[in-house]
Amino acid sequence: MENLREINCKEIFRKAYENRYTWKNDFNGYQGKCTFIHKNNIHEGKFFLGKDFKPNIQKIDDENIVKSIASQLFEVSIHRVRRDFLSIHSENNFNLIKSSENGIEMKVSGKNDGDKYRVKDLGINMVYRKIHGTIIEIFVEDFLNTGDGLLSKKNDNQEEEIQKFVFEELSLLN
Repeated sequence: MENLREINCKEIFRKAYENRYTWKNDFNGYQGKCTFIHKNNIHEGKFFLGKDFKPNIQKIDDENIVKSIASQLFEVSIHRVRRDFLSIHSENNFNLIKSSENGIEMKVSGKNDGDKYRVKDLGINMVYRKIHGTIIEIFVEDFLNTGDGLLSKKNDNQEEEIQKFVFEELSLLN
């Protein structure tokens, strides 16, 4: 393990941020299989996300589950929009909380004060943010390496209760 005093959290986060898969300018959307797991109940369906970033969930009838999946897909999709690191994070400092087998956990001070992230193997595997008064905590269990960056495909969302989202058989739409 690195000497904790030598860890540059902002640089580690920047590298992971720049290693995210981001949509190309000609992005037409993507699709795949979605699985929602909550309290041992499993719901499987298909999703399509158009170039307008509006999710379309199919083969799941429960409207609350459809809303949860759509919300998670929207969060995933807006973080795939290419934005320069400094334009988003120049007013932030990243401070080490701890380093463990799960990655390097850091807390943000500055513009996004209170946000937390964890980075492992150039992937951002935990996000903790307060958005419009709601705390959102997402743990990424697995990534798809597209060759052009990492795209999360298995997430736990602990906004209210633990909800697991799995996105598989992913493909970009032409």
